[in-house]
Amino acid sequence: MNNGATRNRTSQDGMRTIQECNLRLEEDQFNYDALYYRGKLKRKNSNTEGAIADFTEAIRFRDDFTRAFFARAGARFEQRQLLRAAADFFKGLFCLVVDILPTTG
Repeated sequence: MNNGATRNRTSQDGMRTIQECNLRLEEDQFNYDALYYRGKLKRKNSNTEGAIADFTEAIRFRDDFTRAFFARAGARFEQRQLLRAAADFFKGLFCLVVDILPTTG
């Protein structure tokens, strides 16, 4: 993938900036995708604390949000919060496994 394609990558909802995420959150304060993408943007801009807060809020609204658990694990790892990072990683892994297991009935 070339650098131009990487730079122009957007979320599924077209959110590319923190301001766009904020607009989505003004429309729907429970928009866990907007919180997740805003957290990713904050982390990319070295605002790890803000990123963790957004990932935590996204998980509060959707407790099986695998990507948010993994993202928060990465942010916590950057802060050397190793036990909390490991816990988030395993919660994300659990959500992933539960999501792919076939349902009975």
